[in-house]
Amino acid sequence: MNDDIFNKRNVTKYSNFLDLSKKFVRGTIFFTEHKTFVKVIDFIKNNDYKSYIFNNLYENNSINFNYSPTHFLERVFGIIK
Repeated sequence: MNDDIFNKRNVTKYSNFLDLSKKFVRGTIFFTEHKTFVKVIDFIKNNDYKSYIFNNLYENNSINFNYSPTHFLERVFGIIK
């Protein structure tokens, strides 16, 4: 996660919710336990939920280079505490 150039802002902002010793594994969002989904939903509800709801989900980081709610959310599934 330290080398993730697209999510620097959110990794820093929400570092207390994340286990940064973990490595992000592609596909984690699709293969996870129920308790992880609950944690992620709680995270969204309590942390700027509008940025996830109103994002068009087609973000390619051409405008928001250091901030992509969609890509960050994908990573949260693998590194949330």
